[in-house]
Amino acid sequence: MPGSLVALFLLLYLPALVHSLFTLAAGAELDRTRPDTARALHGLVHQVVLLGVLVVTWRAGWWEAADLGVVWHPLSIPAGLVAWFVLSRLHTRIAPAGPHDPWVHVGALRRFWPRGRFGQACIVGTLVTNPFTEELATRGVFVVLASEVTGSTLLALAGGATFNLALHAYQGARHLWWHLLFFLTTALLALSPVGLPAAIVLHFCADVAHTDGRGTLGWVRAARAART
Repeated sequence: MPGSLVALFLLLYLPALVHSLFTLAAGAELDRTRPDTARALHGLVHQVVLLGVLVVTWRAGWWEAADLGVVWHPLSIPAGLVAWFVLSRLHTRIAPAGPHDPWVHVGALRRFWPRGRFGQACIVGTLVTNPFTEELATRGVFVVLASEVTGSTLLALAGGATFNLALHAYQGARHLWWHLLFFLTTALLALSPVGLPAAIVLHFCADVAHTDGRGTLGWVRAARAART
């Protein structure tokens, strides 16, 4: 079943992967307008589907926690927090952004928040659940489990990194260095004794930071100051 699980999650992520690569190829910028409620709800539904598939396949015996690197270690949470602190400081100092880059622009705040409360609740739900689904799938399945399937950790890391970069290509080529660094950090945490929980903690901190507009705006200002 390990090979089937890898193939299943590749299929589930295929629409997002195609959209991301198409956006990069078209040279389109990220949408700076506020997402509407339907778009926000779509993101949350995607998370629910991924969680549902994980639960169903687990109940069917396709995988066990240890197969995806879900092991508990006393240093799992501290390791994830330290990794987030280091990466966040690094991102702030060397963010490769220009004056019109939507990722370092006050208008970037609009990308996260619809005007309606229901849409905003969907965004929060997506940000809270995404660290679990993405780490379990793209690190747990595509790296930890794939290394068992292929018999090579390096091959699994290379394949997982390529997939991760393609999945985030819609954000623009200049940001791929950050996603590669983030992926390698979380993947190595998942493969280490602290396991996937440390990677989830790191990813959770990164995503939940965007639920506070003041924190995101602070990052924008800090990144601008660092560039000057």
